[in-house]
Amino acid sequence: TANDAVDGRVTVNNNAPSTFPLGVTTVTFSAMDREGNKGTGSATVTVEDTAAPEITLAGEASVTLPLGASYIELGATAVDNVDGNVTSFIVKTGTVDVDVAGTYTLEYVVKDATGNKSTAVRQVIVLADEIKDSDGDGVADDVDAFPLDSKETSDTDGDGIGDNFEFANGLNLNDSQDANLDSDGDGVSNLQEYLKGSDVFVDDQVPSFGLTSLPAIIVDAVGKYTSVAFDDVFAIDAKDGQLKASVNQTGPFLAGRYDLQWRVTDASGNSATISQPLIVRPRVQLPSMLRVAEGQSIEVPVKLTGAALDYPVEIPLLLSGSAEKGADYSMSESTLTITEGTEGSFVISVSDDGLAEDSEVIEVKL
Repeated sequence: TANDAVDGRVTVNNNAPSTFPLGVTTVTFSAMDREGNKGTGSATVTVEDTAAPEITLAGEASVTLPLGASYIELGATAVDNVDGNVTSFIVKTGTVDVDVAGTYTLEYVVKDATGNKSTAVRQVIVLADEIKDSDGDGVADDVDAFPLDSKETSDTDGDGIGDNFEFANGLNLNDSQDANLDSDGDGVSNLQEYLKGSDVFVDDQVPSFGLTSLPAIIVDAVGKYTSVAFDDVFAIDAKDGQLKASVNQTGPFLAGRYDLQWRVTDASGNSATISQPLIVRPRVQLPSMLRVAEGQSIEVPVKLTGAALDYPVEIPLLLSGSAEKGADYSMSESTLTITEGTEGSFVISVSDDGLAEDSEVIEVKL
């Protein structure tokens, strides 16, 4: 404001800009009375930059990595209200060692031209390896000689047999050769017994037939019942040597299919069995004699002594004798087929030539 001795309060003018730039600006003030007398004054305006840049992390502020994993640095960006993009002025401090577990701090600092500073922080956590104990015995897998066996943790002689087992069974913890011994003489080494979980001092191995099954026995029935002479069957036992087996069925047998079971037991009570198919094929039966006159037909019954193994059953009919086929007789079929059961038949038709003749014979062979 300005006051004149005569005019009183007078108007004051100034040259201040609408917006002051950074730094110092001098503003001049002036006032004039009615007589043209002029008075002036001045003031300085100082504008300072006190706002820090805005810094933004690229990616998460907290990163967790497993031990040995790769760490990718994503950096940060920064913008200042006066200087604009100041990303290139960011200074990062701190490092990450992914091979050493721990918490690492990375600091990102940026300053504008005036010196205003902003800071951002990223935390990188490198996890330690998880301690793995697969068998739950309290010993980590990487130092457990038997990581999947909760009863064993060490193998002093390195023979594959755990120390606890060796001690319990009187073996030498410092002699790797006892793994190859067969303490019970059953044909299985101590190491194999250990791996199977069996007793190294008890014969628990079954005799061996050397085959998974025996070849089938096929015989033809000689009547309703048929006796079968079996060959001896043997098994080999590592401790007892050759052992003779016994069969569960001895006959005589009806026609049919049987599953024989041969069984052998060693001195320690270990038993083994092996199967053998027995097939008794049924016999075909015909009447011993039939009579038929000329000009007549007769049905010849055929019977099996037991059920067939497979159907249909085809039986070729072979004819001979003093009668001549075609001239003296004809047949309904040359092969008899039985589709089920045990019975069938065929028909012989005898021709009538009107001549008196002696008896003639037709022989049927199967």
